[in-house]
Amino acid sequence: LSTNNARPGGRAAARAAAAPARTNLDPLEGKWVMDVFTSKYEPAGLSPYRREMTISFAGDEITHASSTWRRQGNASPLTTSTYKAKLDGKEYAIPLTTSKVTLKRVDANTIERSVAGADGSKETATWTLSADRKKLTIVAKGTDPTGVNYSSTQIFDKQ
Repeated sequence: LSTNNARPGGRAAARAAAAPARTNLDPLEGKWVMDVFTSKYEPAGLSPYRREMTISFAGDEITHASSTWRRQGNASPLTTSTYKAKLDGKEYAIPLTTSKVTLKRVDANTIERSVAGADGSKETATWTLSADRKKLTIVAKGTDPTGVNYSSTQIFDKQ
């Protein structure tokens, strides 16, 4: 008598059906949408009218994708960024830019992020997840390529 693990109802199918669903999601994982009414930017002209982020984890690597819409005259240009990095405090290149990002996990609900560009721009930010895991606050300070300082407190709601 031979067993065919590939046929429907075989041992392999039984094992796959019994495999538990992924339940250990990082609390930061998911889609986040900025609340433009409670978020603050200085100078105020930097405030986007829409901003979304998606955060996902694969092992010890995070993928961070963001989309930001800002009004410029009659236009509403979209700026996007996607990168992968580990939460180990080392620099990782951001594709299609001259910038590098550094991420460090402070605790289960807090990440420190630094970005530096070859153009002289730099930013530091602290991401803090609320106790109920439904809000993400990002407090950032930086200098743009022209040397102008800026800061923001961005409030995101989990979708």
